[in-house]
Amino acid sequence: MANSYEAVTKNELVKNVSKAYYNWLYGWQQYNLLLQTDSIFADYEKYANKKYQVGESNKLEKINATLQRKDLQLQLSKAKTKVVFYLPDLQKWMRRTEQYQASTTYTALPEINLSDSRLVNKHPVLQFLQQQITTKG
Repeated sequence: MANSYEAVTKNELVKNVSKAYYNWLYGWQQYNLLLQTDSIFADYEKYANKKYQVGESNKLEKINATLQRKDLQLQLSKAKTKVVFYLPDLQKWMRRTEQYQASTTYTALPEINLSDSRLVNKHPVLQFLQQQITTKG
């Protein structure tokens, strides 16, 4: 039963570390994507301002470009806050205080076949509970 309890504890630890890591990684990737988008919108805003200055567009286009950029900068700020928020949780579970650098490459997670009942039967929590029933019964 002690081995089953250890497996459950290990499973919970892996789940918590994975959750903290993927929350942080998702936030980091979202921030980087918005950062790239911001540079595009900065160019668009300059272009709209230049068009307005030479009289090729109206003030509405210039204002629209500025507002879109400000909205994107707000999203960027929120994304950065998420990264900063998730980092201490990741550091807590990793038991380290270092700053982590996210990978620049995307790796898809392996697919899980949910119809495979063997996965359910091998789950540590289920095995622990079955051992408790066997021990008490």
